[in-house]
Amino acid sequence: MSICPLVEADVTQRLSAVLIPPCQRHPRARVMKPTIDARRDGAAIDLIGCFLMKVFPMAKIVGHRGAPNLWPENSLEGFREALELAVDAIEFDVHLTDAGELVVIHDATLDLDLLIFDCDGVLIDSESISARTLAHAVTQAGVDMTPRQILIEFTGKSEGELRQALIERGLADVDAVLTAWHKDIYAAFGRELRPMEGIGDIVAELDVAKCVASNSTVERLGNSLGLLPLWSDFAPNVFSAEMVAAPKPSPDLVEFCLSKMNASRERSVMIDDSAAGIEAAVAAGVRAIGFVDPNDPRSGRREVLLAAGAEDVAFGADELRLILQRLGAYQARAERPMEVEA
Repeated sequence: MSICPLVEADVTQRLSAVLIPPCQRHPRARVMKPTIDARRDGAAIDLIGCFLMKVFPMAKIVGHRGAPNLWPENSLEGFREALELAVDAIEFDVHLTDAGELVVIHDATLDLDLLIFDCDGVLIDSESISARTLAHAVTQAGVDMTPRQILIEFTGKSEGELRQALIERGLADVDAVLTAWHKDIYAAFGRELRPMEGIGDIVAELDVAKCVASNSTVERLGNSLGLLPLWSDFAPNVFSAEMVAAPKPSPDLVEFCLSKMNASRERSVMIDDSAAGIEAAVAAGVRAIGFVDPNDPRSGRREVLLAAGAEDVAFGADELRLILQRLGAYQARAERPMEVEA
């Protein structure tokens, strides 16, 4: 679906006039002149704004796209929740489709160049297997760690970062521990590894170019994703942090994907379950969607991913599908319309 911009200058002027009251109207209004960018500085500004509204009653607070650092932007949920905070107005972006229909959306087009997927915890249900086998290997070497501790401390790290963390934990022979772990985890992958529930259908139905960007080694990718039919959906576009100078959260791997796939950063989206992956996407100028396994035992994952810069967070494949529909990843599949809350 193509979208032509709607002229919004007069609306913007009116909103600006409401947002910053003229100083002559109230002597304290001068303090409301913005010195920071609310779009940049995130959820704290949304909350501070609500506080200032109470302290300075002459000030007017506008919910920017609702309140995107607290709830999904340009959504009914975001609008309702922002109104519950007693904002004076809701700002949102309106465009016309090529069919002449008004839509509430920020971007001027729904066209995507590329979807970049993390592997572990997004495409494959590997993280519980990884945590269990690594906890066993580390404990056998004399350092007690539970699978939950492994998940919290090491998820999203490259093998080099894991090696350094284990050294700092006091392991005497890290190479021997990692060798034993690789043997155990690859055997466990062969017995137990499955795609994340529902993700195979999502990948198969996409109408946009896609690739994998993982902090895993090339060897591990071959011994995990390579065991599943999903491999053929992505190969040869499966990229490892070993191929670049620095792993996520450095933007190197994301930028490598953009180059290899000849994709525009402005029209690419990264899907990752780790803060490191989200930060890498943001640093590369790519929009980021957080993904949370509904069975993940760790609490607060949505908040962690939003704080890292994700514009939205999906709990499981069903929510991810809705987000991707909104982004236009299924634009050629009119038989699967996005579900919109009445």
